[in-house]
Order: sequence, then structure tokens, then C-alpha cells
Amino acid sequence: MKIVGSPTFIENIYVHEGSLGHEILAIFDVTFPREAFAGQTRIAFREDSGVECFAEWFALEELDGPGQPQLYPTGLKALLKSKR
Repeated sequence: MKIVGSPTFIENIYVHEGSLGHEILAIFDVTFPREAFAGQTRIAFREDSGVECFAEWFALEELDGPGQPQLYPTGLKALLKSKR
């Protein structure tokens, strides 16, 4: 993986399980070697807590509609669209 350019920062204020939360995200553009994820549509990983998760590739148009996966935090989709 190679970081390309400077990070963009997004502030996210949210409510989770009744408690107010706050986070600052550093968003980096990265590139991977062409073969890094060849043929994979999902990438399995574990959170620090040990919980098994996965990441999946989606076209931006497939996100945030009724019955579609939601992209968080608010504003990330617009940021990604602006970088196209």
C-alpha cells in the first residue's frame, strides 16, 4: 500500500446507544499493487476486540439508497465523489 497525497480530515459527532460520541477521522488516498485484491469482493479482518468483520467493495452509486448499505460518516460519500 502507498499513501498518495495529504490526508483529509472529517469531524463526526454522533449518538450511539444513547451516548454522544465524537471522532476526528483522517482519510487517506491510497494505492495498492494491482494484484493485491485480485478476484476478491470481500476482505476479512478482526477488530482490536477480536470481533470478526469484513470490508466489501461498492460503487458509490450503490450506497445510501433505500435498502442499500449506508456509508458513514455523513459527508464521506461527497468527499469520495469530489475526488473522482
